[in-house]
Amino acid sequence: MAKWHPASGKWGFFETSGSKQAKKATNQLQAQLLDVENRREGLEEYFSGLRGLNQRENEIAIENRDIELAQQRIASEGSQQDYLSSLENFLTSSYNIGSESDARVSRANLATRIDPREQFSLQQRRRGIEQTAEAQRLKDLSMGQNMAASDLAFRQRLIGQERADLQLGMEETRAQQQLTDQLFQLREALNQYS
Repeated sequence: MAKWHPASGKWGFFETSGSKQAKKATNQLQAQLLDVENRREGLEEYFSGLRGLNQRENEIAIENRDIELAQQRIASEGSQQDYLSSLENFLTSSYNIGSESDARVSRANLATRIDPREQFSLQQRRRGIEQTAEAQRLKDLSMGQNMAASDLAFRQRLIGQERADLQLGMEETRAQQQLTDQLFQLREALNQYS
């Protein structure tokens, strides 16, 4: 004589309502098991898509940083060019003052004669070039500080992106573990009906 199997509801050769319920529950568990296993593929797709977005975001940030550096180099070169142009203008005008002064002295034949207006004008021009040089130094210093601040902001952004990548990895690991736990629980429940 056959023995009673409580999980299947079978008693010998006869099928009882318990065995029908057990078959139905087994089929449902197997369908659920397949469904959960199929979720793994979708989960992997989701996280690889997020990684792709993060990678593109990093690439754009790097390209943006390259553009900022190029703009800062161009601005610095332009500033230097402006400074050199003003210096050249000063030297040209100073040379002309000296030439005119020499010409007047030679016409007057007074080698020791100093014209106070020309001397004042020359001092004003020298002060102007000193002020221009100081303004250029401050401008260069400011540009350097702006470049440093921009660099720090860029590095901070990279750290934030690395943190986001780590968090994404943790979320993926957690989701994969939950999926594995569900599969294990379903398999255990299925084993009870076997």
